Amino acid sequence: MPLAMAMFEERRSTKILLDDTLPLTCVIESFENVQGHTAYTLRVQRGFHSETTWTVQRRYSDFDALHTQLQASGLDLPLPPKKLFNKMSREFIAERQQKLQEYLDHVLAEPLLSQCLHVKRFLDPTNYSQNFCEAALQHVSMLFRSEDHWEVVDPLPDIGWRFRKQYFMVRRKGDLKDQPRLLMWIPLGPDFYLSAKDLQTALKLLASIQHPHVLPLCLGCVNESGAALVQEFSPQGSLRDDLCQAKPRDSYLKKYGTVRSPRQLAPSTVARLGRQVLQVLLGLHQHGFHHGHLHLGNVVLRGDGCAVTALQNQLLGLPSQLRPFAVGLKKVKTAEALDVYSFGHLIYEMTFGRPCPKPTCDSFPAPCPPELRSVLEALISTEACKNGLPTVADLLMHPFFQNAAPANGSTAKLTLKVPASLKDALKAARARTEKRLQEDQKQLRQRAKLSKAQARLSQDDDRKKRLLELRKAEASRLALNQASPRPATGECVRGQEPPPPWCVHSPDPLSVFEEGQ
Repeated sequence: MPLAMAMFEERRSTKILLDDTLPLTCVIESFENVQGHTAYTLRVQRGFHSETTWTVQRRYSDFDALHTQLQASGLDLPLPPKKLFNKMSREFIAERQQKLQEYLDHVLAEPLLSQCLHVKRFLDPTNYSQNFCEAALQHVSMLFRSEDHWEVVDPLPDIGWRFRKQYFMVRRKGDLKDQPRLLMWIPLGPDFYLSAKDLQTALKLLASIQHPHVLPLCLGCVNESGAALVQEFSPQGSLRDDLCQAKPRDSYLKKYGTVRSPRQLAPSTVARLGRQVLQVLLGLHQHGFHHGHLHLGNVVLRGDGCAVTALQNQLLGLPSQLRPFAVGLKKVKTAEALDVYSFGHLIYEMTFGRPCPKPTCDSFPAPCPPELRSVLEALISTEACKNGLPTVADLLMHPFFQNAAPANGSTAKLTLKVPASLKDALKAARARTEKRLQEDQKQLRQRAKLSKAQARLSQDDDRKKRLLELRKAEASRLALNQASPRPATGECVRGQEPPPPWCVHSPDPLSVFEEGQ
């Protein structure tokens, strides 16, 4: 089916400048009594720039409401209990403030929760109070005026981690036998740098891909705010849904919050599916594209193989889910390197059934065959992320994936005829995306250096304080000795015991401290 476009040649794009993947940190600064209730003042910071901070006031009831919303995840969160009596004493409020701080630290340390809309609204109501589903439906309704043979069946709220990206089931009007399809409304993100013409050409090219391991688009409508894209709906969901044994239509928190016993793929299956994903990445990179959003949620099972989805996200300027991890890794600074790094996390999750909880991993659970371990070490180990990652072509030559090659030796190639002007536009857009990532990496390194310097200064101050206290104590001891009366020469002091042998030659405590400095 051809890709339809409703373009915005005469109107300037209204992309969202806010990067929702930037982490939020929060400190409860103080509390005050407001109309008989205790209000806590929270200072929130976005990302690594100290100037992007603000304050918001929250009561305990707000924390309790947030906790109720997060319980869908099934995670055990340490919210302090309610108290009915004597809850206005300063001692109790100070203790509760500390407990609420521990609660927030716990929530923000959990990637599944820190990117959740409920948490974003709690900490940043100014930017996240909008009804995203309703706004998406308005855009879809306007775009479908030119595609009036489609109709929305029902919304699929909260099935993905991107709360701005909304999902709906759609089908052709009047055809009840028509298989429902999945519609996605995707607003333009902070890394959108293409012109309307280039975006139209690029989306048409991606929709024209005929490859066994790419899930194609059925329809695409674009305006100045975003895109409505339609693709086949996979009843069994994504590969992540399959591993977690989750229902595709359930909320993201419910599906992935507490997975009791996730499935793990056999090494041979990991090699076969991984090789298929690598073939798609290789084709994209060879034609000037990149994926940018590779994870198991964007891979679906098809027969005995898999198909990669969401090739359009990088064109629409959406930041990667793993961007917060990549910001701390100096060598993950290009689009190709981010694809390879994301592929490493994908292989980890296929192997062990759970996402890797940290940016890097040097110790892998058993069992992990040597060749598979070699792949993981080359992709997500501390050393690899410090010294450099392999290319997609390098990975395809690795014995682990070589052994998974088809018996007949034939491999489907991803072919695209990309105009030279579009190649230049994609290259320029990719360079600007990489520049923003590298600027954030630089900011984080500078912040780390500043923190280390402040820690050293604090240690020096502590040493000086301890040294001053020791000197004062020694001066007091000497003054006390000089003030006490001494016996006359030759006079015997009765009852005086000789000092114990371990104290006869005990050194001066001040000299011991100074020698250790």
